[in-house]
Order: sequence, then C-alpha cells, then structure tokens
Amino acid sequence: MWKLQRLPIDLRPGFFLFLAAALLIFPLPWVGAWLLAATAHELFHLLAARLSGAAVERISLGGGGMEMKIGLSGPRQAFFTAMAGPLGSAFLIFLAPWLPRTAVCGFVQAVFNLLPIMPLDGGRALGALLCRSLKNGRRIAAWVENVAVALVLAGFIYGFLRLELGILPLLLGLLFLFKTGKIKISCKPGLQRLQ
Repeated sequence: MWKLQRLPIDLRPGFFLFLAAALLIFPLPWVGAWLLAATAHELFHLLAARLSGAAVERISLGGGGMEMKIGLSGPRQAFFTAMAGPLGSAFLIFLAPWLPRTAVCGFVQAVFNLLPIMPLDGGRALGALLCRSLKNGRRIAAWVENVAVALVLAGFIYGFLRLELGILPLLLGLLFLFKTGKIKISCKPGLQRLQ
C-alpha cells in the first residue's frame, strides 16, 4: 500500500505558450479534449509507477507537454510504467459515446506514443525489453528507433509532396524532429522522464 503524498508540479511558461498556440490553431472543444486525454495518459503513468513501487519525483508541464520524473529500479518496472500511458489513452475509446473528441485524442496519443522512438513510451518500452533480454539491446533499440524516425519523416514528406496537404506536414515533421532524438535509450536503472 502506498501513501498519498504531495507531488511537486512545475508549471513552466512554455506550457502556456503551447496552450495559447493550440487555441489559435484548434477550436476550444478539441484543445479541451486533448488536455483531458493527456491528463488521463499521465495519470495512468502515475498509477503504474505507484503500483510498481517507483518513486515519482516531479510532474512538469512545459512547452513539450507533460512529463514525469520517476526513479525506476529495473527494466520490468520501466516497461510497465511506459506502457501504462498508451494503455490509458487507448481506454478512452470506451468513452466515445459520451466524449467523442476525447476518445479520438486518446487514440491518436496512444498510437503516437507507441512509436519505438525516444522519448516516447514505445521507445522506452522497447529499450526496457531489449536491454533485459539481449546483450546488445541498446544498440538494436537505437537501430529500430532510427528506422522508425526515417519512416515517420518519409510519411511527412509524402504528405507534403503527394497528398498536397500544404506546409502542415513539414511543420509537423520539424516538430517531430525537435521532440525526438534528444534522449538516448538507457539500460541503467535510475531517474527517468516519462512523457
């Protein structure tokens, strides 16, 4: 049984800038649905961390979204906490009759976060699985990550050139590159950031 404790929550100025930009681009009901889906995603990470005995250090809200700093003791705990977020996002599909926008946002978040790319949950889960089972797990996970990034970027370029979606795919591709690639797969236990 775990105790309820106060968690420090950082609200950074980048979060409000990101929220303002989202409100300029998308209608308020969609931004609200995205926030609700993102909160459910993070709550599932938090629940999994608590159930597995991981120490949650801090929750931050910044320009890159929500992030939790969690002390993980091993690959099994890392895999469990990483996969809990997309699972929670996927469960929002069951709310579709009552909250259709939130269900759509949850589904998109689940699919996106399952990409085997760091710092996304799929990259963390893949790293935890391969580091636990293979000697060269980190190298294999990095190779899979590079292939996945190349495929995603090819999809953005295809959307720009062939589907004639305008500049939006290129902007999304740049945002995607900015979001990924900063954090490398780690096979060592310790403090990690979940998004």
